[in-house]
Amino acid sequence: MSTFAPSTTLPPAAPPDPLKHVNYTLGMVLGADDFTQEFAYLSGHDHWLSRDLLGYGTVCGLRVTVEDGDRGPQVMVAPGTALSPRGQLIHVTPAQCASLNDWLAAHKEEILSTLGSPPGSDLKLYVVIRYRECPTDDRPIPGEPCRTEEEAMAPSRLVDDFKLELRLQPPEQQEEDALRDFVAWLGQIEPTDSLGDSTSLDDFLKAVRAALSMLTSPPDSPPTSPPFGSPPTGIKIYSPLACEYFRAAFRVWVTELRPTVRPHWLAKELPCAESKADDDSKRRADLLLAQLNITGAPNLVIPDRNHVTIDEERRPFVVHLRLLQEMILCGRSGFGGGEGVAGNKGPTGDKGPRGDKGPTGDQGPAGFKGPTGDKGPTGAQGPVGFKGPTGDKGPTGDKGPDGDPGAGLETDLTRIVALSWKHNGSTLLEFELDGKPRKALVVGFGKQRLGDSGKVFVGNGSLDQNSFEVFLERRHHEGDYDWYDYIRIGPQSIIGVEPEVNADGIIIKAASVVGLAGGAAFLFSPSAFKSVWGQKLMIVIKGDFVRDETGRRSIDAEFVRGELPTGDRPRGAKAGIQGGRFESWVEAEMKLNLNTATLEEIRSLPRVGPSIAARIVAARTAVGGFNSVDDLLNVSGIGQDLLNQIKPFITVSR
Repeated sequence: MSTFAPSTTLPPAAPPDPLKHVNYTLGMVLGADDFTQEFAYLSGHDHWLSRDLLGYGTVCGLRVTVEDGDRGPQVMVAPGTALSPRGQLIHVTPAQCASLNDWLAAHKEEILSTLGSPPGSDLKLYVVIRYRECPTDDRPIPGEPCRTEEEAMAPSRLVDDFKLELRLQPPEQQEEDALRDFVAWLGQIEPTDSLGDSTSLDDFLKAVRAALSMLTSPPDSPPTSPPFGSPPTGIKIYSPLACEYFRAAFRVWVTELRPTVRPHWLAKELPCAESKADDDSKRRADLLLAQLNITGAPNLVIPDRNHVTIDEERRPFVVHLRLLQEMILCGRSGFGGGEGVAGNKGPTGDKGPRGDKGPTGDQGPAGFKGPTGDKGPTGAQGPVGFKGPTGDKGPTGDKGPDGDPGAGLETDLTRIVALSWKHNGSTLLEFELDGKPRKALVVGFGKQRLGDSGKVFVGNGSLDQNSFEVFLERRHHEGDYDWYDYIRIGPQSIIGVEPEVNADGIIIKAASVVGLAGGAAFLFSPSAFKSVWGQKLMIVIKGDFVRDETGRRSIDAEFVRGELPTGDRPRGAKAGIQGGRFESWVEAEMKLNLNTATLEEIRSLPRVGPSIAARIVAARTAVGGFNSVDDLLNVSGIGQDLLNQIKPFITVSR
């Protein structure tokens, strides 16, 4: 059967809108346009999500190499995957290749018109890939009779495909270039440990926007390389506030810069868009794989692969999330890291060459008393004389010299004479070291008092972490009794100091020294200090292993507390016993002195992050110290609710 009715040419259907999807209602008859529209919506959102959240570039493989072939050098592209600038996945397999000399011969007229005649012996080619679809799987379709076989069939499937090309011009990638330049600009900013030297956040953002303003250009001639340059001289960021500054910079990138350099290929479908979609949307769908630099190719003939070099510097690529996760968790840290804990002592190096003989030193202290000599022979007994009369009793003579100490006792021993805490009391663990506040337990030494000639060697093999120990006491209740265990707390370091005491005889500050010292400080790291808040501590010093200033004797570790000694000698006794074990107990108060606390210690308070901690330190510096914990209400970001939460953990004293 045939028809002689005039045929009607239908207007071309509008392309499907990726922002619309089918709203099916019961009884609605769906046609091919509806399925096409629904697919456009689903695939369009996939592309949109991939492009805007992940970016674009090579994902895996697609390595570009140049090898010699039968007709000269040929460019090779290995199998792999890429994400196009439109968010489309491109899969290449198997490996692809193209003869460079064949391409140059086929495009000679284009090369001459672009580069001029003669073109010279050096030129650049660009390896470019893009996504495309290929119709396949023809199936019969209904229609008018008397059709040709070609008219009676139509493809029923579209298969993902790709197109690899060599070009004389690179594809446009303004967003990729802007992103690299923006990150490089931020990487040149100098960190500082001084809040006073830091650039304010407002001035920092002004500098960022000033750099971004260089990208402004007419829409029809966007810049191909954003000229950010370097940050202005003097731009510095206070290290603890780096997170806040970078967060603000990234916000400017997302809200202000990226919209100016990202292709608006969805704009024509957006009813509220200010600009139309790019007319060159196809050009913006191309992805650069490599730049081929060709030298020594007269008459557009390349002798061999040694005349071709591959430059992948501007090649966009996407690093997968698992690699980024591993880098963040286990890789090197970034901006402004604080001082770390001292590492373990390294192995002893090889013995160096013998140096010149030094000057004669001062005479050392007197050695130990030598042994008593052998008793001499008894002389001959003289004759017995006549007994004389008993004389008058003479006056009492002067007191003779002290006799030698009894067995096991020695004089002039170095002893523990001062502490930074009261035995069986409580302490904030506050201590001023070299003019800066630290959390520590400090012990002072002397013959009879602090500051005399009694000193000790502080270091490995004498007073170190094996002979100066601190334990955390833990109480356990079980049934009708309590039992205790002790956890040893490791120091950040144990250092020698020259201590000073207050009117109550408590050590409050010191200057650090190396080697022979009048005292030793057990320094807590911030995390260790946080773990001992409000806990009872036991301090132990093993006197047998601590050497005094002679280097040959142990100290007398017995320490008199109150009116009673811990050992077998009375207060003020001149003789003592080497060695012994010093023990003391003290409770670490659960209070942080805001006028002496470090930035890291303030950050350990509940709900106090790096930004608020830095503002507290800045406010404390500005007013010369707080007079009351309520002064924190004058610090930006601290209200009554936050103050009530941290009040149980803080105090103020000068």
